[in-house]
Amino acid sequence: TRLQGDWSSDVCSSDLGLFYVGDRLTGRHGQTDPSLVRPSLPVAAAHDWDGASIDDWPSYSALLPSERGTFLEWLAGGRRDPRAGISYVFVFFYGLERRAFKDPDRGDEDLAVLREEVRGLREVYGHNRSFERYASSLLDALDLLMGGVGRATPRSVDFVGDELPQWLRVELSLRARAG
Repeated sequence: TRLQGDWSSDVCSSDLGLFYVGDRLTGRHGQTDPSLVRPSLPVAAAHDWDGASIDDWPSYSALLPSERGTFLEWLAGGRRDPRAGISYVFVFFYGLERRAFKDPDRGDEDLAVLREEVRGLREVYGHNRSFERYASSLLDALDLLMGGVGRATPRSVDFVGDELPQWLRVELSLRARAG
């Protein structure tokens, strides 16, 4: 499935890869989007699978060449290698968030592809509490974007931290409004 986007001549996406490739893609606050894979940056052989030296808010542009090599190997290998440090997962995840909320003309089919990707990532990397929280929130938001509001089916409520899931907050609000 091809996810649509607002691409300039030097930014494109992979039809199956679900990531951005190019040299320009503006992120928050005018900087380069952290998920953008920039072919102009140097890449070295992969060897840093844990990514322990990567900043708490990782960005592809800020990775060392060997970390970029590891990230690209992780992408090419299907994005489910449990050796990969969570920072690599987050660089990719930021692109999924962007696709869900910033790319125009997304339809339910595109959102369903994103949802399945996030679910797959959560199965492998959900042991990380931070990633579990972000992934769960994105899954809830994707459900809402796909029309899940007002038609909740009974399901278990998994708390991550001390907050109610987004879908439950919306459902409770709609029911309260309806009396």
